[in-house]
Amino acid sequence: MQALKLLNKNKLSSSFFVRRMFILFVFGALHIILFWSGDVLNLYAILGLLTTLMIKKSNKLILFLSAFFLFFPFYDQIFEYIFRILNFHPEIYLSNHTGETVRQVIRHGTYLEGVQLRLLEYLSNIPMLFGFLAPIAISMFLLGLYLGKNKIYESLESYIQKIKKTMVMITIITNAYRIVFLFVLPKYEIYSTEAFRPIFIKLMVLSDTAMGIFYLWLIGWLWYTTQWKKVLVFLKYAGRMALTNYILQSFIGLILFSSIGFKLYETLSPSETLSTAILIFIFQVILSKIWLRYFRFGPLEWIWRCLTYKELLPIKK
Repeated sequence: MQALKLLNKNKLSSSFFVRRMFILFVFGALHIILFWSGDVLNLYAILGLLTTLMIKKSNKLILFLSAFFLFFPFYDQIFEYIFRILNFHPEIYLSNHTGETVRQVIRHGTYLEGVQLRLLEYLSNIPMLFGFLAPIAISMFLLGLYLGKNKIYESLESYIQKIKKTMVMITIITNAYRIVFLFVLPKYEIYSTEAFRPIFIKLMVLSDTAMGIFYLWLIGWLWYTTQWKKVLVFLKYAGRMALTNYILQSFIGLILFSSIGFKLYETLSPSETLSTAILIFIFQVILSKIWLRYFRFGPLEWIWRCLTYKELLPIKK
């Protein structure tokens, strides 16, 4: 939507988005070092830049690439080949660690030891990030670009109703497969064979992605057709400060679970963990609502915006 706005004003330039995505990449790098190794911002910055460069391409090409990146089955082999050429061995970074040593660093180590562990964890996770998450992410980015270019958001209520049967059918079918994958297939030898296991896993990835899209559709359907709008309306405050809240969750996690705070890592039951997550998000929604009463942007959103536009923009309302 931002790119389309600039395009309509004849102000769309690659340098703007290169700068914007580079800043997001830096946010991601700092996030890894300071708080959490599971960051996706640096990956999203790279993919976001590639997506914005596609904005002038045809709808057919964008949709084709979205489907291609989602369904292509040979990412493991490609990245294995690339890593071999680069002599990159991600498995070595945590080879000296066990579950117990990781637990000790997180709960009892110094902050600097935690930084070192996060860097090692990130390097060891690169195959997962670029071989597993990146293809799904770029596929969804391109799908979002297609919907944005065609301004689906201007007729969202009718569009959500239009795809209702399709969404429900896809969700039923993919969830049936998820149940089969988790509870039926493991009982059979074919599940573990080298030829079929990658296919079963790929189908599970597609099923999980379909479920994610269903969640988005369901929120829209609840918003437009039920009384849940009164509850869902509060999500907009957290959404307007998405970057700030994403980083803030990691900071809160660091305080709750690591040695610099309450050392609760691997001490909570599943129900306590779920309750903690819900309470943190409710706190963030309330905090976001209060913040946006006085300010135009979240603090990190404002920094990102100022650096992107290369000027000090007003933040107070």
